[in-house]
Amino acid sequence: ANPRGAGSSPTMATASSPAADIPEIESDEIVRCTQTIKIEAQDQQIECFAMSKDGKTCYSGALDGRVSALWMNLEKTKESFFDEGKLETGLSWMSQLELHERQGEPTRLYCAGAFEQDDSTGSSKFQGIVKMYNLRNMECEGTFFGHEGRVRSICTPGFDNTAQAPILCSGGDDGDIRLWDVMTSNCTSVIKAHGGAIQVVRGCADQVNLLVSAANTGSRNSTFDDDVGGDSRPLLWDLRQPGRPAYVLASPGACAVSSLVMSRDGTKLYGGTASLKHDNMVCEWDLRTQGSEKAVRCLGRHHRSVLDVQLACNESMLVSISKDATMACRDLRVVTSDEDEELPLVAEVRLEDEQHYFTGMASGRTEADAGMLYTVSTDVKARMWDLRQLTYGAPPPNVSRKCGNCRGNGYVEGAQCIGTEITKMRNVCWKCQGSGLAPGAVKEKEDHDFDPVERAFEMHAKAEAEKAAAAAAAAAAEGEG
Repeated sequence: ANPRGAGSSPTMATASSPAADIPEIESDEIVRCTQTIKIEAQDQQIECFAMSKDGKTCYSGALDGRVSALWMNLEKTKESFFDEGKLETGLSWMSQLELHERQGEPTRLYCAGAFEQDDSTGSSKFQGIVKMYNLRNMECEGTFFGHEGRVRSICTPGFDNTAQAPILCSGGDDGDIRLWDVMTSNCTSVIKAHGGAIQVVRGCADQVNLLVSAANTGSRNSTFDDDVGGDSRPLLWDLRQPGRPAYVLASPGACAVSSLVMSRDGTKLYGGTASLKHDNMVCEWDLRTQGSEKAVRCLGRHHRSVLDVQLACNESMLVSISKDATMACRDLRVVTSDEDEELPLVAEVRLEDEQHYFTGMASGRTEADAGMLYTVSTDVKARMWDLRQLTYGAPPPNVSRKCGNCRGNGYVEGAQCIGTEITKMRNVCWKCQGSGLAPGAVKEKEDHDFDPVERAFEMHAKAEAEKAAAAAAAAAAEGEG
């Protein structure tokens, strides 16, 4: 089944495999879940995960500081190869995992978060920490101390493009960005710029000196759902001169930037925002534009906080996950008539159990799995998704797709308590404004009961009516003459 139609051209395909290699699926299953694994070693909500470059091993981290590993592919499933199914990091809270590989083999795993300790007054507080584990012998080879408060994000810019030991970058609730020497665990530089809790730091795969950061300046101990009071503009850094940012990116509005991802060549930056009172957007910054402040463009919106954004299918697709329980896919090859116009959704996925939502994802990074996406969710499951159908043919037109918020109904049901009475209410869907369609979609002509004989009679009657009208017009013209 071809969701683009029989006449679509394959010239803009970005996946490496031919279309014949894709298993035949129904057109309404354009994004297909090919594997679901229950992570038995975890009994608490998964907060972060990392995927090996070959797409075979998934490392997941839970709130209680435990890390488990799963072997994922289409042929077999292997339970965690850690002792007793999990790695005990000793962290009281975990925020992110970062995986390093050498010659296709995972070698190091960085675990970021915090542990709880008592201060001089007897009250407890969080102390930020990053631990580095050798995956060959499962020993901790490095511990990075220095942050006051939780470490919320880590990255190693340009690690895929250098044979040298990487620089570890970390950001935390104390508002500091710290650069570490991973060989000695020493802090080499401290950057103080945002004045608020650092929510995310990200590097560029091919640019070793490029770093981008974003903060929630409303609180030093903020969460993604806190509202921001202050400057929430992301900053772009040249790590050769970390004293001041190279560029200040335009603010996406009165909301925190909760996630960022940079294109491999360092020319585009994509991010998601989080707020309780404002629209939660998926944004794009073009880093090639002139000027000291880079403009921001809104590519789409979610009803609740955006938790992560990833580039997939050789960077032709932008995927975002949100607390509204959706995973949204947008085609970056689509050129809109207006630069401020949002990109239409090409696919939107919800979990069967609407009480759960996706918490993390990673895209395939090799030629073999360039069209695959890996996710973890609050139901303690890891899933593998096939996105390759999205990349074949020309960029999709604005076709009919149901709104993910109201499931195509155009309204959402709720309840309101008035005195002692509970009244059921139907409210117009905020996302589709009552149309029942995904943003940017248009209704397709429904012609399921097409009858060729009836159509032939309709065409004959139309032709006879046109002939009679032409004869009447000729007669009228002759009478006037």
